[in-house]
Amino acid sequence: MEKIKNKVMKVDYSKFFKRFIPLAIIFLLLGGAVAGFVLRTQISEVASYLNETEYVDVHEIQGEEEGDGYKDIAITEPSEGADAFITIYVLILGALFCIYWLMTAACLYKSAHSSKMNGLFWLLCGLCGNIFAVLAFMVVRSLIRQRCIECGHWQMKGRWHCTECGAAMNKVCPECGGTCDLNDRYCSRCGKPLD
Repeated sequence: MEKIKNKVMKVDYSKFFKRFIPLAIIFLLLGGAVAGFVLRTQISEVASYLNETEYVDVHEIQGEEEGDGYKDIAITEPSEGADAFITIYVLILGALFCIYWLMTAACLYKSAHSSKMNGLFWLLCGLCGNIFAVLAFMVVRSLIRQRCIECGHWQMKGRWHCTECGAAMNKVCPECGGTCDLNDRYCSRCGKPLD
């Protein structure tokens, strides 16, 4: 289990997704184009069938339900090569989707762990909710954590100093003693300038 955790923590997910998503989209589009090409006969037969206005008029008069007439369509069976291509294409798309789903959950685990939050909880949320879990994580993290300006590590909000590098996380107003963010130019409590 520790080996898997180490591998998950070493992956650069930003780099992975920057490569994976465009390649998956290209594969999806090219595969869809090839699928349209290998099924062109069946697609043209269905299109010509749907364009027959006489069929629609006759069946509306006879009172058939919409869609009942499709049972009688004579469409050429796809070739074995077309069937094999579509099957392989769908299996690869399923594998790409599973890779995306698992990598998103693993990325969420790594981000939660580096933010000093419960990594296992966020991994499970990522497996169940994927992109919704990512959005929830980002909202929750922004509410309870802040990033150190010096080293970039996440800390609990309200800390005076970073636990990784010791850098100051907040300023103290010289007038009222209120806590202010390092980027603040004026105190949010008394309005006096911070020097």
